[in-house]
Formats: sequence, structure tokens, C-alpha cells
Amino acid sequence: VLIFPEGTCTNRSCLITFKQGAFIPGVPVQPVLIRYPNKLDTVTWTWQGFSSKMLLLLTLCQLYTTVEVEFLPPHLPTEDEKKSPALFASRVRDAMAKVLGVPVTDHTYEDCRLMISAGELTLPMEAGLVEFTKISRKLNLKWDSVKKDLEGFASMASSCKGGRITIEEFARILKLPVNPALEELFALFDRVRTYAPMQL
Repeated sequence: VLIFPEGTCTNRSCLITFKQGAFIPGVPVQPVLIRYPNKLDTVTWTWQGFSSKMLLLLTLCQLYTTVEVEFLPPHLPTEDEKKSPALFASRVRDAMAKVLGVPVTDHTYEDCRLMISAGELTLPMEAGLVEFTKISRKLNLKWDSVKKDLEGFASMASSCKGGRITIEEFARILKLPVNPALEELFALFDRVRTYAPMQL
């Protein structure tokens, strides 16, 4: 079974957080690196840069497209990695990044989706994404509910109290008790107020 653990297309400047699906069984995995050492990069596609039509045209204008595939040694999980798919995924990613010569980031595909949604709602796009991901994991927040809540926050910010709410109101919207993790999340939103005219 071949799995692309990032779960999306990135610009190859770093490795984002791996999804845990391939690592949950706790069995050895075979890391595979794919490189495209072409003068003109028409393989990388994200929501920024060339459109998909332009990339297709540029690809057709090249005589050939080179791809290199490198098989790394199989990664045998330790007992700790078998118990923690996140740790297993992180260590495999670190090994792959080292050979590729690129850094890693704690951003996820969901971060990117959240950033786009925030931009559409005129909320700050970049502020605190990695922190948000870490805190949302503590609170077990899911992407679909976060997007819905984000829309609610944006409408609240534009309609009442100049965009300011208390932590109790914040907790009520998220249907969570006030606890240290929620206070962390509230502080993050409170801090990013300085980045844009309409935020929490």
C-alpha cells in the first residue's frame, strides 16, 4: 500500500505534519522519497503560483520531465512508536527530511484550510496557526466544527461589542468547559486581535 502521509500537495520547501493513518498499525514502513530535479518546476501544485492550466501548458512545452525515486531503509518502530502513532510518524518524517535536506513544520493540511477560511472572513490568516493546531488537539476540536465556529466568531466580531467576547462566551460557543487548554486558545485569539480590524 502506497500512502502519501502529508495528505496534500505542498511546494516541497519542507515536510508538513504527517497524518497518522499509515502509522497506527505499528508495523514497519518503507519511506520513499520522490524528487523532480527539473529546471522548470511544473510538478508542484498548490493554491498559490501558476494555475493548473498554466502548469499543464508548461509541462507540455518540456521535452521530458525527470523524476527520481529513492527508497530509504525500512523504519522499524520502537515500542514507544508502536504505542504512539504521532511519535512514529514524526520520526519517519524527520528521517525523510534529513535525507531530502529540507526542514519540517508542525503545520497540517487542516491548518492551510483554516488559513484560507480565515482569510475569506477577513480574520488574520497566519497568526498562531501552529499554536492553534497544538491547542485544538488538546481540546479534540475537529476541522468541520472549527470552520463553523470560525464563521460564528467572524459574524459575532462584526455585530457586537466591537468584536470582544468573554472567555465564558467563548467556552459556550465551543460547548467546552473553561480549562487551561481553552484559556490558551482564547489567549491566542485575543493576542491576534492586533493583526486585523475584525477579529475576536
